[in-house]
Amino acid sequence: MTRQEWLIAQADPPSVTDWIQAIAGIVSALATIAAFAALWISIAAQREGRAEARLMSRVPSPELQPFLLRLEERFGDIIAEGGKPSAWFLALEQRREEQMLAAYAGLIMDDDLNQLVGQARAEYQSCFALAGSPEAVDLGRVQEQVDAARSGRSLVVKAIDRTNELVRIAKAGA
Repeated sequence: MTRQEWLIAQADPPSVTDWIQAIAGIVSALATIAAFAALWISIAAQREGRAEARLMSRVPSPELQPFLLRLEERFGDIIAEGGKPSAWFLALEQRREEQMLAAYAGLIMDDDLNQLVGQARAEYQSCFALAGSPEAVDLGRVQEQVDAARSGRSLVVKAIDRTNELVRIAKAGA
């Protein structure tokens, strides 16, 4: 009998306790792996949820677009009629819609859209500032008003496009 055979013969066979301890070690390792996997999945879901929430927060209120469309119509009226008098800007409907647009503009979370809407509103206010009375028509001011309306209309079209783009991105991400 060789030394190696002799050592094997003298070794105690594994007892039930040894087997239980070995199985407990394996189960513990598997439980640790499962816990890390659950943690990883949880963190990934939270990150995805935060990214989706950020994306959804950039989508403007659905009520904004009708106001932008009406503002585009107003600019179109100014252009088509070669300017408008100040009384037209002071009508209750125009003032109320301008106030509502200002309120919705304050809720815009997308920087690009917020800038476009702000610039369009500024052009509308420029048109109002350039408006004169129907009795005293200054052709230079009328032309400036029409130019401001063209600029404003272009900005509103860009704002509508940006609104649509944000909605498309949000739908694609959902």
